[in-house]
Amino acid sequence: MAQLVQQAIAHDPNALKMLKELAKQNDSEAMLHLGYLYDNGLAGLEQDPEIAVKYFQKAAEGGVALGWYNLGMMFMQGRPPFLVRNPAKAREFFLKIVSDRHLGGLACVQLGRIHESEKDYQAAYIWYSQATRKGEKWLAPTRLGLYHYKGLGTVKAPKKAVQWLKEASEHWNREAQYLLGVLYSDTNATCHNPILAAQWLEIASSGGNPEYVKWYKAYVANMDEKERRVAHQKASIWINGHSYPTNIPNYDVTINVVPMHK
Repeated sequence: MAQLVQQAIAHDPNALKMLKELAKQNDSEAMLHLGYLYDNGLAGLEQDPEIAVKYFQKAAEGGVALGWYNLGMMFMQGRPPFLVRNPAKAREFFLKIVSDRHLGGLACVQLGRIHESEKDYQAAYIWYSQATRKGEKWLAPTRLGLYHYKGLGTVKAPKKAVQWLKEASEHWNREAQYLLGVLYSDTNATCHNPILAAQWLEIASSGGNPEYVKWYKAYVANMDEKERRVAHQKASIWINGHSYPTNIPNYDVTINVVPMHK
């Protein structure tokens, strides 16, 4: 099936025709892929969220958990003018798969994001915590680190913030690396450490984000040469010892393959 989908995306009309034939035979997996193609305007198809929703719904009812996930994504984001953003409906879909072995972590992340957008930080904290327990290693620990740093939805605890931000940083989450640098640079924090601050700010800025680069340059400008050199050396060792992952999740799109988190 995966090869067939790739052929369709490469504008093979026979592959697309075969997917549609399989969908007519109530093949739930084919319906999922067609929903994905219509939602993203792939395989020469015009982007059509109305058709995408129908296919995702049928796939979900046929037992494909990704159908529920994608419906949740569409309702969480909206697809105007056809589909108005509806977080309550999105929640309903994500809740159907929070116990799913493969998608539970992602569903919990999205539930956390919905509550965060509504400034319900306590509920968001609970869902992000559940996501980490289900193996989510990228966005959820970053948010938990931020929450413990700022005292959002939980107690303000710099040590716990460092713990969560380090976990996400190990997986190359640039935001987590940046926040770790900011936390270490905070003179009011019990974990204040100028060298570690410069190290993590340099690592974060290595991706080219203008805000992170600006912060890094401004911070090291006030350090003495010895501290700056030590921090740079530590950053270089860390970067050289950590391969950049090829499977960084995208939390803002519908998907047709379950992402594998390493």
